[in-house]
Amino acid sequence: MMAGVREASGQIIAWSHADMQTDPSDVLKIFNKYQAQILSGKYYAKGRRVDRNPADAFFSLGMSIISSVFLGSNLNDINAQPKMFDKSFLKHLQNPPDDFALDLYLMYQAYKNKIELIEMPVPFAKRQHGIAKGGGSFRGKIKPIRRTLRYIHQIAMEIKKRKR
Repeated sequence: MMAGVREASGQIIAWSHADMQTDPSDVLKIFNKYQAQILSGKYYAKGRRVDRNPADAFFSLGMSIISSVFLGSNLNDINAQPKMFDKSFLKHLQNPPDDFALDLYLMYQAYKNKIELIEMPVPFAKRQHGIAKGGGSFRGKIKPIRRTLRYIHQIAMEIKKRKR
């Protein structure tokens, strides 16, 4: 492989919320609009939630700012869905978390590996199914907030070690 050129797999990985807060057709909209860019292996696509309640939007903004400052990157609306990338992106992943921090980890890995972020506005509806595991109320957000902050700290410490 030539320097600066990524070898794409030609296969796309995508996922979205199962609680119907994002329309499944948004996956197809992103795919149809950005298929060529994603298949190049140089782009990571995701939704950018619109029409959210102000409290949740404020919470997401705060987490985006904290993540961006401590990780030296521009990470916006981290848990927005859907997510989509070329399968070749998986080679950059080592020991990914198995909880809510996965979205943060993937976005940071894309940033770190100079994979450009594409965002597409997606309406964010009221939950139709299930119970919020990381939200719903401020009290419900406390555990995922703590976990995410610990994970941000862990990544920041790894960055600091590499710079020495």
